[in-house]
Amino acid sequence: MRPSLPVEVFAVAEQKWVAGTLFFGIAEHNLEHYEQKWLPELLKRRRETPKLLKAGHEIAAVEDAHWDWAKKMLREHRAPLGFRSCAVEVEGETEGLMQVELATHRSRANKNLNLAYVDYISIAPWNRPWPGQLKRFKGVGSILLREAIRTSMDEGFRGRIGLHSLPGALTWYRDTLRMKAFGADQDYQGLHYFEFTEEQAERFMDEK
Repeated sequence: MRPSLPVEVFAVAEQKWVAGTLFFGIAEHNLEHYEQKWLPELLKRRRETPKLLKAGHEIAAVEDAHWDWAKKMLREHRAPLGFRSCAVEVEGETEGLMQVELATHRSRANKNLNLAYVDYISIAPWNRPWPGQLKRFKGVGSILLREAIRTSMDEGFRGRIGLHSLPGALTWYRDTLRMKAFGADQDYQGLHYFEFTEEQAERFMDEK
């Protein structure tokens, strides 16, 4: 049995907190859920995006629709000490996935100290805003980031984490989470880079 932690997510339709589980490691059934359930919806939304934007809707981006999670897990299996992955499940359904890299990234805010780098983080498409649809759950992304911080602490990095944001998630990292922003990284496809410093990570862990 995979190690796990109990978590809570907010069910939007029912307006209540419900029990979920954070599993350490991404299992075969999580990859199947991604391929069979997430990916068709992500691709459908990607096709609908131009029309919705033209109509003036504010929508959640689906820039991660091309990610190959099975290939990402092969990389982890080949270098198990360099990566940590996890999945959030609610009632047996996969609601979020994350892979953290531990070996090569250094902090830009704390004099090149080690940090846990959130290489990939994704939540199920039905947990993202979309015109005419309620999110199923809120809080999945925060659960995953808290696990990245715990991983950082376990590795002796004192909660420091860093990541590059896809354009559609930029406002969440910058405005909602208020992570320390370093601007566009021209060495990384122009994506904006963010960090939680030790102090920010401690405050985030204390929040609901």
